[in-house]
Amino acid sequence: MGPLTLERLHALRSEFLSNEKNILAQNAVTKTDPQLACVSRGVYQLNDSNTVFTHKLTDEGRPVCNQRSSGRCWLFATLNAMRVPFMKEMNLQEFEFSQSYLFFVDKIERSHFFLHQILEICQKNPDSDPSDRLIGYLLKNPLQDGGQWGMVVSLIEKYGVLPKKCFPDMITSKLRQYCKNLMKMSKEGASRGENASRNRHLYEDHLPSRGHLSQHSPRDIQFYQKHVKPIWNVEEHICLVSDPRPEHPVGKAYIVEYLGNTLGGSPIIYNNQSIETLLSIAAESLKDGSAVWCGLDMTMFHKEKGIMDLSFLTRSLLLERNSAMGHAVTLTGVTVDEKGAPTLLWAGWVWSMTSDWFREFGFEIVVKKDYVPKEIIDVFKMEPIVLPAWDPMGVLA
Repeated sequence: MGPLTLERLHALRSEFLSNEKNILAQNAVTKTDPQLACVSRGVYQLNDSNTVFTHKLTDEGRPVCNQRSSGRCWLFATLNAMRVPFMKEMNLQEFEFSQSYLFFVDKIERSHFFLHQILEICQKNPDSDPSDRLIGYLLKNPLQDGGQWGMVVSLIEKYGVLPKKCFPDMITSKLRQYCKNLMKMSKEGASRGENASRNRHLYEDHLPSRGHLSQHSPRDIQFYQKHVKPIWNVEEHICLVSDPRPEHPVGKAYIVEYLGNTLGGSPIIYNNQSIETLLSIAAESLKDGSAVWCGLDMTMFHKEKGIMDLSFLTRSLLLERNSAMGHAVTLTGVTVDEKGAPTLLWAGWVWSMTSDWFREFGFEIVVKKDYVPKEIIDVFKMEPIVLPAWDPMGVLA
């Protein structure tokens, strides 16, 4: 293969322009979002009917939770699954666990965990340097927002959970909300003095909630142990993953080196099973009315309509791409066909996904042990295979 000459470039351009379909496609993608131009219109039109399921939780929990532009989906998915049976047992119309509480203690634990990692590496190799691949990888994002199921288990077992009223949103989240309120007031013609007064009240409203930082004992987990654990116990749930790489056979246990957030906490063990096994177990849990924590690759879905369907995008967009779990959701519904096979899943309050989409982009589920066969549970007893810190299975939701 020789160099790309100008003559060859001119020939390629002429060949492209000679096809009317190419001209039509060029006009479309230069006037609109290329992904929108590639959608299957039939799937788009049928999406509105994908909100009726053969099995769906009667109450998904209120109010609707919004993590906004934060990486706390792993916490939201856990607490959403937890609050459904809790609200039913306590006969509550509305309730929300504090995501910010777990996020706050996670930052404390993760800082300690990270420093211990670096110390351990340096003790093993005193000549370690920031340019080394391992240390460089760990330093790249030592306190990222994302997490894994094993991480939230460690936090809840150590710190418990709190109602959101006891630990409201952190000030960063509140500032975004306050900004929106002030902008709305300005558009409605509020004076500078009215805006200043409102700004002061917003800030004062938030200050009292910081008092719990000094009053609350990190070891005080009585609320979780007494009121929540008998209803929804993290220790009664297990995590299953599907790693399709041929060098990682199913029926084996894996861990990712240096992955975690709590020193001495629950180990993050990946019990690798086929994607069909994950889909079947998730469906059984949902048919029984038990929500499922689910890890997905959300890079290929329609953000506006919340559609997760392989036929929604052209096949060329799905070929030759790397994929990894990067988002966690709560599954609360499933549709099964006449043979009992799952065909459609319901995620959150607005997203539906086909079973084929899940087979392509589903990576992880968390369910009660009751729905998992003994031979699969026994995989956790195996000596886990250690994967390097930068392995894609270590990507956080």
